[in-house]
Amino acid sequence: MGCAGRTKTLYRIYLVDAGQTCLISMARIDRDMYPFLIVLVLTLIALAVFWPMLDMVVLGGSIAVVLFPVHRRLSGNMRQGVSAALLTDRPFVAIAATLFVTLAILRENAGVLDQIFGTIGNWLANPATQAGRFRDTGRPGNTRVVAGRRRCPLC
Repeated sequence: MGCAGRTKTLYRIYLVDAGQTCLISMARIDRDMYPFLIVLVLTLIALAVFWPMLDMVVLGGSIAVVLFPVHRRLSGNMRQGVSAALLTDRPFVAIAATLFVTLAILRENAGVLDQIFGTIGNWLANPATQAGRFRDTGRPGNTRVVAGRRRCPLC
């Protein structure tokens, strides 16, 4: 690698390439950094704008990373469009089937669930099970007096 074409310099930076010493222009390094800086600024702006949806973007990226090897394997046996369609449709079918089975189970056990929630509601509405009912009664050894108030021994 020669040193031709690198004569304009703002600062002197020398590199050693295969035994040759080359003077590199700092202006060239700065000019080469502009695309990276623009991409960095656009990435930060996109993160700020799409922050509420970032969880969906990460989920989509994760699914794409997991399904891409499957797509490559299926593409060897069939057209790429058919493989992509199968990999797009199958997760939606699986989610719909899971929701259908979940709703069927909940519908089948609706009576039991109604009893469970009714029992919990009665328990919460019962004055005998209110939070104030279980306060410390001030038995010796259970509390200590600090500045005229009773405190638990762990506080």
